[in-house]
Amino acid sequence: MATTAEQQVSGLPSEQVHAWLDNVQDQIRRVQTRIEYLQAEQARLQEQESLLMELMASAASPIA
Repeated sequence: MATTAEQQVSGLPSEQVHAWLDNVQDQIRRVQTRIEYLQAEQARLQEQESLLMELMASAASPIA
């Protein structure tokens, strides 16, 4: 059986602290998912930018 000290954290019920922790961890997971999406989108756009810059460079070069 848990002691009173184990049941409470800084005067708060441990269930409440665990609920807050679960909520924060869920928010971290959602933010991480958004970050991963944005990083993939950034990489896609950088690849597109690179291809367009190559196209512009080849169009500006004289044909030998």
